[in-house]
Amino acid sequence: MERTLSIIIPCYNEAQTIETLLAQVERADTGVWKKEIIIVDDGSRDGTRDILEKYRTRVEYAIHFRECNGGKGAAERDGIEIATGDYIIIQDADLEYDPADYKKLLAVVEETGAPIVFGSRNITHGWIRKGAFIVSLGVKVSTELVNFLCGTSLTDAWTCYKLFSKEVAQKAKFIGNGFEADYLFIGEAALAGFPIVEVPISYAPRTYEEGKKIRYKDGLRSMALFILRFLPRSRTVRYVLAGGTATAANIMLLYLFTETFRIWYILSATLSLLFATTLSFMLQKWWTFRDTSRTRIKTQAAQYALTSMAGIVVNLLCMYVLVEWLSIHYVLAQIIAALAVAFGSFFVYKTIIFKK
Repeated sequence: MERTLSIIIPCYNEAQTIETLLAQVERADTGVWKKEIIIVDDGSRDGTRDILEKYRTRVEYAIHFRECNGGKGAAERDGIEIATGDYIIIQDADLEYDPADYKKLLAVVEETGAPIVFGSRNITHGWIRKGAFIVSLGVKVSTELVNFLCGTSLTDAWTCYKLFSKEVAQKAKFIGNGFEADYLFIGEAALAGFPIVEVPISYAPRTYEEGKKIRYKDGLRSMALFILRFLPRSRTVRYVLAGGTATAANIMLLYLFTETFRIWYILSATLSLLFATTLSFMLQKWWTFRDTSRTRIKTQAAQYALTSMAGIVVNLLCMYVLVEWLSIHYVLAQIIAALAVAFGSFFVYKTIIFKK
């Protein structure tokens, strides 16, 4: 069955590369996918518009001219509004990314039906690119920030090649007018519940002298906006809040059972711990990890209980080693041990108990 791929190309002052890039897009093998090539010129003043005029009459093209330069994010939103395809992919107007890689991303959609596929520059070659350590480090740090706040496992948050379905486009927006739109889109998609798959792609970076436009300040600004927007909504924060709520419930019930109802403190501690563990399980399952399935709930509850017991043992062992062997103050030792248990538990919850 033939489907349509909308290729959105935001461009600004790319007269030197646009024709070569469009020739590559036209040659790119997309199999049964029909191409819809959407070019959004973001107020170019170097002759790019004159070049694009030649493509206006071609059936597979849609050319949109913005009167003023509004930024990449604004151009992407205009392109998405025009797009009619089943899936959309973003393509920069320079020659850093090779349209021949479209087929790699589309193959994942055809095989798995994935709603989002990213082309990663870092899977095959590693995150440090030759001659660009600072840039590579910035990409690495900003990618790990996304993974930490959104629970993803990405290797390249700044890739241009983002292939996503029409449904994703409706629910996850490109927020902001600049380069931050590409970055914030990941958080919108991840928190909307769309899994992101990555495939390796080729990459031929250009220098600032050759016309590269993104700067360090764009990356720093994007990270700051990402933190402000997604920290309160992140799974990591929900995990901490859920654990804190259960701990507070445990302490309050212990006091209530012991002081108000005069129950033996050992029995009070047992009852309050059981309640807190149950509360924690429900919060982590339905709130932190958004796991609404009911078919595995008994298995998950058993796994959760075992993980909790293992956490207690690990906490005691850490305390013993830190205090008795390393002579660390017991309060600091408890903080370190608690953090170790929290990180370990989160990993188990994410990869085993509540794995989607």
